[in-house]
Formats: sequence, structure tokens, C-alpha cells
Amino acid sequence: MGIFEVTLQQEYFGQKVINRWNYVSTGEAPSLKLSFALLESLGFLTLPPLPEAAQDMFSIIRTLQNDQVFSQLVSCSNIYSDTDFYARAYSNVPGVQVGETSASFIAFGFRTNQVTKKVRPGQKRLVGVRDNDTTDGGNFTSATDAQMALVASAMSEARIYDPSGANITFTPAICAREKYVTPSGGTAYRYYGTEAEQLANTAVGIQWTPKATVRSQVSRQIGRGG
Repeated sequence: MGIFEVTLQQEYFGQKVINRWNYVSTGEAPSLKLSFALLESLGFLTLPPLPEAAQDMFSIIRTLQNDQVFSQLVSCSNIYSDTDFYARAYSNVPGVQVGETSASFIAFGFRTNQVTKKVRPGQKRLVGVRDNDTTDGGNFTSATDAQMALVASAMSEARIYDPSGANITFTPAICAREKYVTPSGGTAYRYYGTEAEQLANTAVGIQWTPKATVRSQVSRQIGRGG
């Protein structure tokens, strides 16, 4: 068993945009880097010629986003391993949709259900909204609702990696973080010190659902990000 963090770095109108997902694995494959296996099972390592027809998570996300969103780097790390990590840089892989783009701080929003009292529901923001994705009042069109439902389903799906009988399952999760005091006296959050502690504070098998209206995120306003 392992706990993994997948990080996707994108850029939108000069703003760096980071999204992270957690997964818990079951099954063993001593000769295999599970970080590599997870990224491959999510579609991050093979870019199909027709992303809108693919069923992997990365392609479905790109099909939701407009063509001014550029994916630049993906990485995956087994949180409690010093050697199980993998990363791939992209040459600005764009989103699929074309049309007038909305502001950088306008986003598609997603939320998980709550499966344990120890862990709050997860939240996700994806940039790349077009003006014609919404109607009056910030509601999404029916076509955009349908595409967001596909993204939510892809983020909720347990992925099985079995190219040679390894039969590794990666299940979506939300990891609560441990609160601690920084050297400067502030507070911050980090993964728990041991895998056992973190598993006790992790919601496994969560389901994502899309939010019906556009979201905003101040940190992604032009001039506020990296």
C-alpha cells in the first residue's frame, strides 16, 4: 500500500496554476515504480491524437479547458518513499476548447462527498472557462455541465494498472494534513509523519461532483501568481 500525490502544473495567461490529487494504492509490484504506473493509468504519459475521444483523466480535463491553458509539468510521488517518484515535462500541451476566454481567476469548481468525520470534503478548481461555457448568472451551459460531469467521473474513478499481471489499484482519496507551527511562529499544514497516521486521516474512495456555477480564485488573478 502507498499514498501518492499527483501534481499538475499549468499556465494560463502567465499565471502558474497548480492542482493536486491524492491516491491510495493496493497491490504489490516490487520491480515497478508505482508513481510511474499511476501517471500512466491517468493518461499523463501518453498524449492521444484525439484527446476528446479518450477516457483517461488528463485528456478529459484538457477537453474541458480552453486552448490558452498550457500543461507544462506533471509529477507523482509516493509520500513515504524516498525513491518512488516520477515526473514528466511537457512542451506546453494546450486545452482543447476554442473560443473567447474568461478571466484567469474564473474556474470550474468540483467538490467531493464526505466519507469520514476526520476529513473534510475536497475542493478542486480548474481554469480555462470560455465565455460561451456560461449563461446569465454564471450558470454553466448544458454542454459544459455534461463535460464537467465527465471530469468529475474521471477524478472519482479507481484506476487499475495491470500490464503484466501486477494488478495495482489506485483509489482516489482526500488526505487531511497535520497542522504545525513554522520556525517563524506561523501555522502551516503537512502530511502526517507516518503512513499509518496519514491513512487514519485519509478519506478513501471519494466521489467528485461539479459545481453548477463558475468559481473565482483571487490567487489566480493576473499579477498574483507565479
